[in-house]
Amino acid sequence: MRHNLTVRVPQEAESSYSLFAQGLKIAPPKKDDDGRFLEFKFLGGTAVALFYTFAEFRRAYIVTEWESEADGERVFLPGTDAPLCLVFKAKGRKIDDMKRALCWLVECYEHEAFSLPLLFWQRLSVLIQGGKVKKSGILLLVKKCLEEKNERDERAS
Repeated sequence: MRHNLTVRVPQEAESSYSLFAQGLKIAPPKKDDDGRFLEFKFLGGTAVALFYTFAEFRRAYIVTEWESEADGERVFLPGTDAPLCLVFKAKGRKIDDMKRALCWLVECYEHEAFSLPLLFWQRLSVLIQGGKVKKSGILLLVKKCLEEKNERDERAS
């Protein structure tokens, strides 16, 4: 079982990076004891989007907490409290495509979209990487993943 993920967003201007985190939060954000970070807690087993801006470049990631060797190599990113399973990494214009896709998902499904199965996020990553980010395609992908999940649940019961 994947554990909850804590993301610490720096609040000081002299930090080497800025960070925006988006996902299914389990508690309101709170400042740490010394006020240097704003801590967000995200539900374990759900996808979390991390958008970093450094002095010379930007990067974006879709991650979940690393659970076992089946997740592949462990990844450590600034501001996170645990090893991560990297689902997707974006740079350049792909970051904007990823933002647009997430905006549509949140618009239609609110933050519950982040609880979609990891298979959905892997498929979405392929769409983003291939430059095929359209709202209709993303919503169709959600529908297909939910249908597959329902079929698996029916077979299991």
